[in-house]
Amino acid sequence: MEALEALFGNCSQKLSALIQDEAAMILGVKEELGKLQRRMKRIDGALKKTGRERTEDAAWLNELRSILDEANDLFDDVRHEGEKLPAASSSSSVLSIPCCLPMFSFFNSIRVRHNLAIRIRALNNRIGEVAKDQWIFNLESVKTVGRVAASMSSTRETCEIMEADVVGREIEDAADELVEMIVTNRRRNFQVAAVAGMGGIGKTTLAQKVYNNPRIGDHFQVKIWMCVTQKYSVVRLLQDIIRKAGGSHGSAERVSDLLPILSRTLGGRRIFLVLDDVWRSDVWTDLLRNPLKNGAASGCVLATTRDQNAAMRMGAKHIHRVEKMSVASGWELLCKRTYLEEEEEEEEEEDAQSLRSVGVQIVNKCGGLPLAIKVIAGVLTTKEKSKREWERVLKSNAWSMSELPEEFRGALYLSYHDLPPHLKQCFLSFCLYPEDDVHCIWDLRRMWVAEGFVKQEEGLTMEEFATMPTTSTSRPIAAFEACLIGKNGLSCSETALRALRILKVERAHSLSVIEDFLFITELKIIKNDGMERISNLPALRKLTIWDNSALKCVDNLVALQYLELKDYSMKSLPEWLLRLAQQRAHLRDNNLELVMRCSAAIIQRCLKGGPDWPIIECFSRVSAYTEDRSAYLEYTKQSGCYRTNQ
Repeated sequence: MEALEALFGNCSQKLSALIQDEAAMILGVKEELGKLQRRMKRIDGALKKTGRERTEDAAWLNELRSILDEANDLFDDVRHEGEKLPAASSSSSVLSIPCCLPMFSFFNSIRVRHNLAIRIRALNNRIGEVAKDQWIFNLESVKTVGRVAASMSSTRETCEIMEADVVGREIEDAADELVEMIVTNRRRNFQVAAVAGMGGIGKTTLAQKVYNNPRIGDHFQVKIWMCVTQKYSVVRLLQDIIRKAGGSHGSAERVSDLLPILSRTLGGRRIFLVLDDVWRSDVWTDLLRNPLKNGAASGCVLATTRDQNAAMRMGAKHIHRVEKMSVASGWELLCKRTYLEEEEEEEEEEDAQSLRSVGVQIVNKCGGLPLAIKVIAGVLTTKEKSKREWERVLKSNAWSMSELPEEFRGALYLSYHDLPPHLKQCFLSFCLYPEDDVHCIWDLRRMWVAEGFVKQEEGLTMEEFATMPTTSTSRPIAAFEACLIGKNGLSCSETALRALRILKVERAHSLSVIEDFLFITELKIIKNDGMERISNLPALRKLTIWDNSALKCVDNLVALQYLELKDYSMKSLPEWLLRLAQQRAHLRDNNLELVMRCSAAIIQRCLKGGPDWPIIECFSRVSAYTEDRSAYLEYTKQSGCYRTNQ
């Protein structure tokens, strides 16, 4: 429900700006757009009155989401077509065409106006039907929890551990026991140990504690931390282990090539390998065991897993079961994460006791799970430290959302429940990426700006924008279907393909099968050496092209706002990029952003005065950088900001 509120906000902003824009008047659609705006405001107001728990009418919500997607695309088309027509002083209902225009342009502009008017009326009718639904007039107001911009962070990106995450003697004793067992092992070959327990109970924190112990660093020559996840890529896993062990996999992308490289890289050294979040034993038994045993002199594998049977199948000689956190340790962790311990001296005794009473009840509701306590602490830090506010959190209905899977109930859902709508969509957008996928925050923010989920404030450099708190949005996950087109053809039916939003094309030769698809908003073209043309995707907002040297034409992508190129072998910017830049440069609202991952030589060509600078200055923003970030170029057209280290 909240995701729809954010989508409505985005649509309303676009519509308001469009009504004020000259394009609507030139096209003669201002009156119809005004009617559309009034109906959208009516539904938006009804949505804001509803409770967050009202999720039963999924069909109604899906219909509304579909309307909003259609509206977004329509608004982009109106703006784009208006840009191409000459300015006129006509009324909202009459389109005046200068007599000097060629006859073809005259009739073409009439056709464009007619088609847009039909689409707007059709959208108005759809919204009218939705508004007549009796459900919208029977919404009950409920109390809502204050919306906050709680900052969510992942402990899985790094092996460093914050001391505030470690409380009680239990974890210290368990870590010491594991370290002692590992370093005193006299076996010449690999030993396997495991940390097992339910999700959120602290397995990763304990493994981090062991990994960072100085005795481990002294005993082993190589330390590697790998997040395995439920759907891991075998090739990427092997490549990452080779890289973290100090080797290079070159261009090898086959398992049969990577396994001997891994063995050679280890070179008879002692290795400590953590496999975090193991779901299946085959990552060790079928993949890593032989190359590690053949390549390393000795070593230890420490796996964290929810499934004790998986640890046993890996041959773990020692399995440590992580128990739930005690109430006392849970309260200590909550105090640390809410900074309560720093303020206790200033609190009145009675106030401190009442706050502790509610806090202990909250800890009990977290069921002894450290992750749940940390998450709920993130919510509490944004509240007034008073008994009343904490009781509101304690009594929130979000603790018992029966429609959710069991692992998402309680504190985890409450933390999501307490986010404002735009942050909810930002959170949901990460579901589109593989688990533990690494993304540069700059790239994510640029993507969100391109999609219209967040606006960059005027006067801010990209560096300043990248360090701002995450206040971005993304489309709700329910609106997406994903598909892969490769050398073996489509991996989903053409019927399903018609409803796509995101598409990845890998090692294919043509996009003809998807041209003219109205709904694709994000497209990734990866290593398609025979593909020469990308065109006729009217809703496409984000385009990523990796290693596609044969490409000659990128055309008729009227909604495109974010273009990413990754090609370290190109000697100069491609000609199609120059044509695209020139097409967009004359538009009043040119917001096309270019991001390039390229060689230092290309960045040199793109500097002011360089041969490719005329292309660069046609874009609204440009960010070019090498893989190791040793060379970069940042340019913003509106502010004139220009930064480089070259």
